[in-house]
Amino acid sequence: AQNSVVNSGPSDVGGFSYSSAAIHNGVIFVGNLDYRLYALDAQSGKMLWRYKTEAPVTSSPTVNGSNLYFGSNDGNVYGINIENIQKPTVRWKVPTRDWVNSSARLDEGIAFIGSNDRRLYALDEKTGSAKWSFATKGPAISVPAIFKNLVFVAGGAGDGHIYALNKKTGDLHWRFRTGDKIESDPVVALKERHLYVTSSDGHLYAFIINSTVQRH
Repeated sequence: AQNSVVNSGPSDVGGFSYSSAAIHNGVIFVGNLDYRLYALDAQSGKMLWRYKTEAPVTSSPTVNGSNLYFGSNDGNVYGINIENIQKPTVRWKVPTRDWVNSSARLDEGIAFIGSNDRRLYALDEKTGSAKWSFATKGPAISVPAIFKNLVFVAGGAGDGHIYALNKKTGDLHWRFRTGDKIESDPVVALKERHLYVTSSDGHLYAFIINSTVQRH
């Protein structure tokens, strides 16, 4: 784990574009095309700090308690401790082999996040260690969805599948191929046990989740 203090800087910023903001305890966290993740006071807009990666940050940050997770186009996934919002520290940095446009879905201590290297990663929230990774046939750009012990991930250009995986092991439970790439986020309606996802083939798909994998 890295304990370096996140660097601060002046109030001038680059271009906010693809990254969506996360708000936690009165602080806005958002990625920027100037390679940085920003922390801003939600009331005043004043910058508290910013952290520089090696490429644009188009991933949207995800917060869980005192921890913040996001990806960068430098190919890394970052875990930052924000317990002391004035002096945050980098807990870990995990490399993938391509841009990380996806954002993390957190569940039971695991951060599920896709990469343009055509993989979904299951990373330990505390250490960043990989529990498993699953190979898709296209960039994993969308945010994964969770239903009980299943995780759903979509395949981008050159793929077009929606995959249902065992959340604990990454084993394939089922997959369905649409007519084109999927870059939207799959969504689960928990009460109805339905999964919804749109594809670039122009269709909205609805699935009934009839079963989940057995727990071991």
